Amino acid sequence: MTESSQVGATARKWLHAPPAFVYQRVENSLVKGWPDADYLLLGVAGKVEHKLLPKSGACPKHFTLEQLKFGMTWSAAGGLWHLLGLRVDEWRLYDVAGAREFYYGRADAPLVAVRGSFPTGAILEYLAPRDLRRVG
Repeated sequence: MTESSQVGATARKWLHAPPAFVYQRVENSLVKGWPDADYLLLGVAGKVEHKLLPKSGACPKHFTLEQLKFGMTWSAAGGLWHLLGLRVDEWRLYDVAGAREFYYGRADAPLVAVRGSFPTGAILEYLAPRDLRRVG
């Protein structure tokens, strides 16, 4: 099963609730490293890269340097970028700093690490932090 179908479809199922929240798969073959999904939640927009994570705990080989560089550039410009991964039965969410450390094998410290069902509430708190939300 692909990352798009396993990680992305589950995320869209639990996170897509218009009009307050839109979570969409994105295809862009023109820009190397372009993330798998865009979202808009209560006025906060961001991008998410989906990955199936190996049981070993290592960074997946298919998480490319181009994907990491896109996230770092996007974040440096003030945008929100996250890596959403599934390792066996554990959902993991990384910000760009955590993804960079994970990529280089220095640390594995996700923002969210929850076994079992999709942790919608915990993930939403990081995708749209309260201090960034524009409501009304």
